Amino acid sequence: MKKHPQANALYSRLVEASNTPLTAVPFTGPPAAESDVVPQTEPESPTAPLTALEESKPRRRRKARADAALEDDSDDTVPISLRPHRKLLTRYVNAAADRMRETGRTISAQQIMLEVLERGL
Repeated sequence: MKKHPQANALYSRLVEASNTPLTAVPFTGPPAAESDVVPQTEPESPTAPLTALEESKPRRRRKARADAALEDDSDDTVPISLRPHRKLLTRYVNAAADRMRETGRTISAQQIMLEVLERGL
């Protein structure tokens, strides 16, 4: 990779800045200029974008979605994490590959696992 032509100048400026002691200067705020004056605005309308705090509290929507999911039993699933032994997972992957060859559709090892669990119950 080619070296940037001004890399040495940047390096020397960084070394110089790191060797300069810091001085504590109280912050008084930015200087006020006529162009920096913010005009007073009317209160935001209800259709104004939500603030970050308001966006972090969508609890009512979540509960409504959860209630709707309880009414529809076709997709009432819960995510879980499994850690099967390597040999067992290999068996499920091979079974899924065999099923894919038979049906011509994509079948995952997890789908085979769920079928085996449902048959066992």
